[in-house]
Amino acid sequence: LHMGVTTAGTLVFVPAGTDASPLRTLALVDRQGRDTPLSAPERAYDGARLSPDGTRIAVSIRDQENDIWTWDLALQTLARLTFDADMDICPVWTPDGRRVVFASSRSGAYNLYARDVDGAAGDVRLTSGANTQLPGSVTPDGAYVVGHEVRPQTQSDLVRFALAPGAGAALAPAEDLVQTPFNEWSAEVSPDGRFVAYQ
Repeated sequence: LHMGVTTAGTLVFVPAGTDASPLRTLALVDRQGRDTPLSAPERAYDGARLSPDGTRIAVSIRDQENDIWTWDLALQTLARLTFDADMDICPVWTPDGRRVVFASSRSGAYNLYARDVDGAAGDVRLTSGANTQLPGSVTPDGAYVVGHEVRPQTQSDLVRFALAPGAGAALAPAEDLVQTPFNEWSAEVSPDGRFVAYQ
């Protein structure tokens, strides 16, 4: 996923490239297709997502650190959010804009973690398991992360995980939403929480 849309209709995206981790720039695009380049430095951006209030962008940077960063639109600053040596990818915001949920390979397979964007606490592990788990979006009530899990028998299935309240909570097992012999990806929950769009 290389784009995100605010409820007001502003789109932010990472342009497609041909290399595995090409240098890219960030841009905002309105509903009429007009793009506004941002002054963020060229980096290997991937998976850009706008915060719910439209003031920041969470993005994976696929370089030697492979971490999650945030770009502040008003201050025009890039700040590193995660610091683990393994790959941190696919950031999604919680509805209150206070946390970012992401996938990390620090325990072997990609599992879900969350981090407060103010840096007050460290990373909180949300899931465990041998299958790759990636977040797509968080439900409007903040109770669940909807995403997908890659399984040997059925490939990529849409699932949801309970968004644990914090450290010490039990790790959430995947709850199936759509399971077919085909790949289901890029889950996005509707603003009213009633529907999930996916490809």
